[in-house]
Amino acid sequence: PPRPPVNLPLTGNLKLPLLLGPRLGTGSSGLIFEAQIDPDGTSPCLLSTLPPLAAKVSYRGRRAASAHEAYYYDTLQPLQGISIARFYGHFLAELPSDISLLYSPEGYEDDPVDSDIEEIAETSDSVSILVMERLGDLLPVGEPLSDSLKQDAYDIYDDLAHMHIWPRDVRYANILSAPPSVPGLPSVICPIHNRAHTWRVVDFEHAVETNVSLEAHAMWAKGYLLNILIYLPRGYWIDPEDCGLYIDFT
Repeated sequence: PPRPPVNLPLTGNLKLPLLLGPRLGTGSSGLIFEAQIDPDGTSPCLLSTLPPLAAKVSYRGRRAASAHEAYYYDTLQPLQGISIARFYGHFLAELPSDISLLYSPEGYEDDPVDSDIEEIAETSDSVSILVMERLGDLLPVGEPLSDSLKQDAYDIYDDLAHMHIWPRDVRYANILSAPPSVPGLPSVICPIHNRAHTWRVVDFEHAVETNVSLEAHAMWAKGYLLNILIYLPRGYWIDPEDCGLYIDFT
């Protein structure tokens, strides 16, 4: 289906050394860390333009999942800063001999993938790193949720539907607040809903492209989100595997 054109700048010969800070989260394909910019060696034009960053570092055996996620961040570039995080690239880094790469605690391994991504997955002495905008907090637990917050949660998934993308993993941990405009970058006005969203969707390692209607996307998203939004004021939530709600395309 037709999509808005991707408007990326030309590739430049820029350098961005990063230092990993405190861990922010854990996913099925890797660990998410604060990524602190090392000003020594960083291209000067980047120092004044980049927001606070995060880095998702893959587990051993999960590099293909990182490549898959990077593809969807690139595909969803028109929504970066609107309903998903701004994405700054997918990189492979060689591991020093004295550092070992963790396996996924859930025991996940990469699914069969196309030959290009499979080649990445088989590079056993490297680690996959996704660099993106650092986002804010999770949805509040144990307190009432406003109607505007709940509507915003539905709307950010509606944005994905307009791009014909279904993330396949709608869960509590994958909805984060937009970063503060200082020191971060301000949210971009959504052209679909004509306002700035206060929440962002993360984690596209399971995402798929679809040809179904917007109404079908809305029905899927509502089914998942209701299990989160209804129960959060009571102090808990229900993720897909807890209720057997899972839409698969395989």
